Amino acid sequence: MKKHILLKTNIILCLIIFAGFLGITSTSYNTYKKVLEDDVENISKLTSSTLYSKIDGKLIEPLFVAQTMANDTFLKSWLKHEKENINNNEYKEVVEEYLYAIKEKYGYDSAFLISAGTNIYYFYDGINKIVNEENEHDIWYYNFINKNKPYMLNIDYDEVNNETLTIFVDCRVENKEGKLLGVVGVGIKMDHLQKLLKSYEDEFDLNAFLTDKNGLIKVDTDSENIEMVNLFEDEKLSKVKCDIFTEHSNAKIHWYGKNKMCSCLIVQYIPNLEWYLVVEKNTQVIRDSFHSLLKKDIAISSLILVLLMALSSYIIKRYNHKLFVLSKMDELTGLPNSDALEMRFLLEENKWAEKGTILFLLDVDDFKIINDTKGHIFGNTILTNIGEIVGKMTKSYGMSVRWGGDEFVGTISLPLEESRVLIEEIMEEVYKTCLKDGWKVTLSIGITDIKKNSKLNDLIEEADRAMYFSKCSGKNKITYYEDIK
Repeated sequence: MKKHILLKTNIILCLIIFAGFLGITSTSYNTYKKVLEDDVENISKLTSSTLYSKIDGKLIEPLFVAQTMANDTFLKSWLKHEKENINNNEYKEVVEEYLYAIKEKYGYDSAFLISAGTNIYYFYDGINKIVNEENEHDIWYYNFINKNKPYMLNIDYDEVNNETLTIFVDCRVENKEGKLLGVVGVGIKMDHLQKLLKSYEDEFDLNAFLTDKNGLIKVDTDSENIEMVNLFEDEKLSKVKCDIFTEHSNAKIHWYGKNKMCSCLIVQYIPNLEWYLVVEKNTQVIRDSFHSLLKKDIAISSLILVLLMALSSYIIKRYNHKLFVLSKMDELTGLPNSDALEMRFLLEENKWAEKGTILFLLDVDDFKIINDTKGHIFGNTILTNIGEIVGKMTKSYGMSVRWGGDEFVGTISLPLEESRVLIEEIMEEVYKTCLKDGWKVTLSIGITDIKKNSKLNDLIEEADRAMYFSKCSGKNKITYYEDIK
């Protein structure tokens, strides 16, 4: 019958372990998957936020400078009287020096002024040309003034600087009546922003670029994509354009690709530029690595599971009875009970005798009075405190059990005098602890030596007689059995 019970126990345990393994594996997979996605989102959001600040700072200054130039009374006055001084080289040199000073002060790559009255394109080093609506390089100018917008960012090749791809900040210059006097602006080379984006792409293994409201790429580390590639050429993204391209500065997160979870897209609107910062993190490589690692973990865990099941069956079969006996605990104090001491004594008797071990029995003085005066609940609290103190202080030197009622029995594997000192410390600790609860609790204790081939009942009787002697001689004492026999 016992064999059948043991077999059933082993089967149930193995099933529980197996079910737990499946549950842990499933939970771990979902947890790690969520952690992976959260990490990707957090890294992408952090990168997006940092880039947002740097790009905004990189372009907002030239925007403010260009707007300041557009509102400069000197520049307005100069444009007003330009035609009168059309042949005055000194007059023209004044504005050239002005543009050169702006360029040098802020470290821009270009600074220019186009007169609406003469269509002359002035730059920091002289007159460049006369803008013409039929010239494809000048179309931007006419598009800008026709839109009647105060400013605009424009990507173009700088004719003055060897056709270098440049971001121009263009601003309208108007008189008090709102009449267009000209267009002023500054330019910074595209590679300044490209280097910034590249540094983050390399550090965090992602893609970052800027687009306009229609998704057309304006700034990218790959110059071939600029003004040539549209983000929404991807059909999956074109369907969610309205969801991710919104005119507010909060970052929008969108997952797309295989199973809709391959690439994480962070989109953030930059109001001052009217552009969108897009950070894209492809997680396919990370996911493939994660799945490969997960498969290895499952294989190793499966092997461990088989070994664990076999080992658990062996351990349960060999130690089931022993563990059952040793696990018997006193419910009130949490200490082992008398049955546990009896089993331990059978196993450790000779070892204890060889090491020079004493057995002690302690009894709470006047415990009946405590119960009658303060009640059983208070009495139980006293016993619990004593059990905790005795168990803790003897743990390193032996074991302690609640023998029954208000009696505790234990062993201490120390020389006699050191054992006495330890027991005195227990008595003192019990007194101090219980005094906090409003009662002076003392202990009467008897101790005896554990000798080879001695019986537990005989030792208990000796310790009990020594304890009784302590009671009769005034209580709150320790009595060694050899001193009274």
